[in-house]
Amino acid sequence: MRWPTGTRPALRRTSRSSSTATATRRSWSGGIVERVHARGHVDFEWEVRPGISSVQLLAARHRIVLHEVGQPIVVTTGRRLLEAIDGGGHNLVVMLNRDLACRDLPGGEWRIWWGANLGTTDEVLVAGLLGEVLPEIDRARERVKDRTGWVMDTYLLRRCR
Repeated sequence: MRWPTGTRPALRRTSRSSSTATATRRSWSGGIVERVHARGHVDFEWEVRPGISSVQLLAARHRIVLHEVGQPIVVTTGRRLLEAIDGGGHNLVVMLNRDLACRDLPGGEWRIWWGANLGTTDEVLVAGLLGEVLPEIDRARERVKDRTGWVMDTYLLRRCR
């Protein structure tokens, strides 16, 4: 079985004499493992272990809470960022955003807490006023991509009051 890049679960034997294995992944796609298991060519068991999401890790690394007291948080994609803002969002976590849709926002009106490759040895963090730190984020993204070959970033945007 050839696994798509970045989706291969880590399998480990549950015992030396057993042919069963446990799939453990920080970011796991259960559908792939379920399809392989359903084919019946390989006999294994798997479990999903709860972990810390990139959103939780982003907040923890920056030592912030994701929302202001009593205020909602919106988790969205870069593609739907403007829609979320038009809907009244002012605490927004943005994921799946290769082109940084936030660069189209007024830089002085938003703060950003950005993180790339969170939870890895190549983790990078940047925070500040959006307009002031966008160049730093661009440079950090390039450095991480050059070093690792990939960038998986997440960021929190909060409208300045």
